[in-house]
Amino acid sequence: MAAAALVVIAASIGIISSASRPPAANVAVASLHHLDAPASVVGEVSVHATAVELEMLVSTQGLPAAPADHFYEVWLLAPQTNKMLPLGVLSVTGTSTFHISRPLMNQFSAVDISLQDNNGSPQHSTISVLRGTVTAV
Repeated sequence: MAAAALVVIAASIGIISSASRPPAANVAVASLHHLDAPASVVGEVSVHATAVELEMLVSTQGLPAAPADHFYEVWLLAPQTNKMLPLGVLSVTGTSTFHISRPLMNQFSAVDISLQDNNGSPQHSTISVLRGTVTAV
């Protein structure tokens, strides 16, 4: 009986603390436009500030499945210098979340999604399928 009461109290505290946490603030957005993808393919990026870092949600619609031995990768891009930083593989669902430090994010102003050959090379393939400029809100 006492154990059940402890579970109820712990659950109540968890619900109260998660309900009182402020939602992450949306600090930037980007619309992703097709480059080397069908014209119907679109995507969007939203960047939210947490207490510690930035959380970037990348979402695409209509992106065809990557061919065998290929995958889509998400990159940060500084268009003025062509400096690129890989964030990671885009999920097969077309939606992925990445965690980025604020100082690092300040060095880039665009997001690029590339079609990568699964050959072990860490370099950008030069096949950009979607790209968009990140704008502060």
